[in-house]
Amino acid sequence: SDVCSSDLYAPHWYPDIYPMPGFNQEPRQFEVDEIRHRDYREKIEEVMWRADYSLGNIPGVCGEFGTYFNFNGIEASRESDYIVSQHILDNYYEAFEETGLGHIQWCFSPINSDEYGEGWNSENFSITGPDGELRGEEAFVRPHGRALAGKPITSHFYSDLHYFDPDKGEVVPHHEFVVRYQSRETEAPSMIFTAEQVQYPEGFYVWLSDGYAYYDAERQILYHYPTNDTPGAEHSVRLLPPLEGQIQEDWDYFIQGDRVLDGPGRDR
Repeated sequence: SDVCSSDLYAPHWYPDIYPMPGFNQEPRQFEVDEIRHRDYREKIEEVMWRADYSLGNIPGVCGEFGTYFNFNGIEASRESDYIVSQHILDNYYEAFEETGLGHIQWCFSPINSDEYGEGWNSENFSITGPDGELRGEEAFVRPHGRALAGKPITSHFYSDLHYFDPDKGEVVPHHEFVVRYQSRETEAPSMIFTAEQVQYPEGFYVWLSDGYAYYDAERQILYHYPTNDTPGAEHSVRLLPPLEGQIQEDWDYFIQGDRVLDGPGRDR
């Protein structure tokens, strides 16, 4: 019979902090160019290998990660719209998406203050500031597969914070989201959180590998109903906003709020 384990490997991981914790320390100095190109994927895989090879292949999740919101001093950080913090968080999220690793961000604190941060060792990691407003949301409010109808393969989202290195004449795929999964294993649909209000205020195109979709504008959830039930079949959902200089073709839907248009791709 199947054996269910309650064990979970959930390490804390702060590559931009350790081995120099910032407990009660002065704010660190970073420029955007020092951190915007960092790729954490390989390092995350090194951290998580113990779950596979040393702990009996138990489930793993990054139990805690995050970053300061007071780089270069809180006033300079606020005036820059926390740009250093946003880039660091975007690097984290891209790596988690590519590895398929679950993750828990530290932290939300309703008592955040400029002087004491979130109240933990005078750090300043809270995603809300003293005014209670979100900060850095462009990095962490992002499309993702909330639940998939098959086995996850890969996923990515390119925010404006992504380190783009385009070829000449190529339109950079700003805000492109793609999720791929294999083998439909349930009649229930995949649920994709679109983050429309933050990432797609002008709407977005949808491409489906197969099947059809329904959109819940209030919850910002796109439901994908794949129809190809062939063993091993690969399914995908792609989102992209209207991009200057690029004409989209063969799309299935265009969505903006509760407005949904069928596209030429629906004739497939």
